[in-house]
Amino acid sequence: GLIVAGMFSAAMSSLSSGVNSTVAVFTTDFIGRFTRAFDDDARRVRLTKILVLSIGLVVVLASLLMEKVPGNIFEVTNKTNGLFVGPLFGLFCMALFIPFSTAFGALWGVMYGLTAAALIAYWDVITGRPGLSFQWIIPAALVVHLVAGSLWSLVPTRWKGKPILAAWSLLAGGLLVMLVMVSIAK
Repeated sequence: GLIVAGMFSAAMSSLSSGVNSTVAVFTTDFIGRFTRAFDDDARRVRLTKILVLSIGLVVVLASLLMEKVPGNIFEVTNKTNGLFVGPLFGLFCMALFIPFSTAFGALWGVMYGLTAAALIAYWDVITGRPGLSFQWIIPAALVVHLVAGSLWSLVPTRWKGKPILAAWSLLAGGLLVMLVMVSIAK
């Protein structure tokens, strides 16, 4: 009984801290920044409670679908974490170690790194061919992010108008789609 109670308390602790941090980020970064929903404290408390309940229900309902996920939970968790850890670490590396990096290069570095991570993580699902180990997701996403982000940072986008930025974005996105299509077709 004590072991089961300890497992439940650990699960509830993880769930509550995850839901609380998600609600805090959502209310601070999105609702508080873009709306006037927090002018009144009573509205703030009510909205926060609704968000906690909604996110908690989504998490619990999503956990009921875990039996449908193929493979072992360790590999699936590492695949999912790898999708975000590699590009996020790439952002930090670009900010700290690449002095000529720009916001445009960092954004497209994230897009290229996230795409590389997704291709490696789900190569077997996407193509039907044997995939790589999940341990390659983070290093490959990091390298792709740094290379692509550095190259796209060399593009002259600072202090340019929106049409120039849109044209470069179309080129970067088109190149990304083309690279994905070529890698899947092989």
